[in-house]
Amino acid sequence: GPQPSGSDGAAKSHGNAIAREVRRLVDAGLEPLTGVPMVKSRHLELPLDELPDRARLEETARRNDFNGENARRQLKIIDRDGALPAHVEYPVTTWTFGDDLAIVFLAGEVVVDYAVRLKRELDWSRLWINGWTDDVPSYIPSRRILDEGGYEAEFSQVYYELPARYAPEVEDLIVSTVKGLVTGAFAPRAALGPSPFHRHPMLDPERLARPPALSDAERSALEQRARAVMSDVRGGKTPVAAAALALALETAQNGFARIESNDGGVDSWFNYTGTKCLRPYVRQLERGATIAWSTATPKRVSGDRACFAFAAGVGYSSQPETEGFHLLIGDEVALEFDIVRAPARWTDEDETVELLYVPTWTSSDDSGGFFFLTLPTSRVTEGKPLRLGVRSRGEGSRRWFAVDYYTDAARIARETLRE
Repeated sequence: GPQPSGSDGAAKSHGNAIAREVRRLVDAGLEPLTGVPMVKSRHLELPLDELPDRARLEETARRNDFNGENARRQLKIIDRDGALPAHVEYPVTTWTFGDDLAIVFLAGEVVVDYAVRLKRELDWSRLWINGWTDDVPSYIPSRRILDEGGYEAEFSQVYYELPARYAPEVEDLIVSTVKGLVTGAFAPRAALGPSPFHRHPMLDPERLARPPALSDAERSALEQRARAVMSDVRGGKTPVAAAALALALETAQNGFARIESNDGGVDSWFNYTGTKCLRPYVRQLERGATIAWSTATPKRVSGDRACFAFAAGVGYSSQPETEGFHLLIGDEVALEFDIVRAPARWTDEDETVELLYVPTWTSSDDSGGFFFLTLPTSRVTEGKPLRLGVRSRGEGSRRWFAVDYYTDAARIARETLRE
């Protein structure tokens, strides 16, 4: 879905953008294809993951919802065929016009990861990929989507009368089949470089560095939440001391400039204002998974302490609890912290490094707000950005940390948490 959306103006803007690109391509000149295409097809059997047994289906069938309805259908299949299907039939077709163009036809609602991967492992300049072709067996998730779970990986299967989610190997099976059908003539050329259109259009640094434009109602709600949080802080109802937060707000420099590395992903979720925006994140699915970023170039620091502010959030408290996260300064572990939905304070053993968190948006599972990292000035080099990071200490949980792209977080925090 194109963003932004939700208004006639947004729709017209996207339509005009498409029209301008079509005109640009046509005006640049098109290359003729000579001869008829070479057509190849292959039918795959996409394996399903662990199938439910009859007892489990009978239990689910008692429910009066989509899952219950699907379970009742699966029981009828067992009664009719003696067993549930262990795979899904899946057609893959390619048309190749000599070495000039390969068109790939993939069945089903294919997630974008397939286009991104195929245009990385084949020559993107001569590759045209189509979904929704020949058949619609289901959503076709990638390994990433299956790892993340959710709608495309799991619940959507009920609409296609399938008894289980796909096994993780379906992505490699489809990709290797496509590459085998188009042959080595479409191997990527090193001189071509990566495709220029796989950078998410919402990841424009200037766009992401700007706080969202809030409606009057949204701004009023944010101000009310911020006043309530600050009232609790001043009243001593939180581990965050009012004096410490006041000093952090006064002295904080901008603690985010750009992402340096990310073992997680980028997704849209609620930020400190309670509005959705794209945010890079890391989960506790795998021990050692890390997201790292650089701060703005530090200004001269007076005294023996320096403070950096960054907008961020944590969440999914209903997921299994793990050992939490490490906060990294450079490559060194500074302290341990975990997800919370109220103001919090963490320090290292010597209490020389302090991390304050003040959430201004919360839900039953998540929160978003501002982190303030205070550390000795001896760990800061004037004129050289600081490298910060967050690393998972646990595994098997989808608990997450996300940092926002706002490069002016110190100013935003002061304005948001003003007295």
